[in-house]
Amino acid sequence: MAKKGRKQLTIMVSSTVYGIEELLEQVYALLGGFGYEVWMSHKGTVPVYPDQTALESCLTAVGKCDLFLSIITTRYGSGIVDGQLSITHQELLKSIELKRARWILAHDHVVFARALFRKLGARDQREREAMLNKLGFIDAGSLKSMRKREELVFDDIRAIDMYEAAIRHDLKV
Repeated sequence: MAKKGRKQLTIMVSSTVYGIEELLEQVYALLGGFGYEVWMSHKGTVPVYPDQTALESCLTAVGKCDLFLSIITTRYGSGIVDGQLSITHQELLKSIELKRARWILAHDHVVFARALFRKLGARDQREREAMLNKLGFIDAGSLKSMRKREELVFDDIRAIDMYEAAIRHDLKV
């Protein structure tokens, strides 16, 4: 609860919704307990605008929240339209574009997979895609087949792309 005369800060939690429900419940309770107004798709608390699509409402929320928490797991996210980034991925990129105060929680499998790809010579998204092509995963159908076989580990390799965007390796220190 906000202190008297003080605006309650909103924190948007961006993540896949399915497969991590218990974690999301804990994050929601913890942040709410600290006095934040928590916007989270899993809880149905992200503001919805009737004249906007789900994606547009989510991106509008990124622009209106005070703080942004991205949870990157081995599940890429829901709301994926073929050939496009997931809603979760687009929310993260929007928060970076807007220079929103943000925190990232990344599953260790995502960090490990990125490190492994880099050790094998695939240092970025383009090189990872080229490596997957060499391994026979050339089109959407073959990638979908890989996702089914490996779904207990990753459902979409683009989770690594999200992590790379989040860690801002593109910035020179």
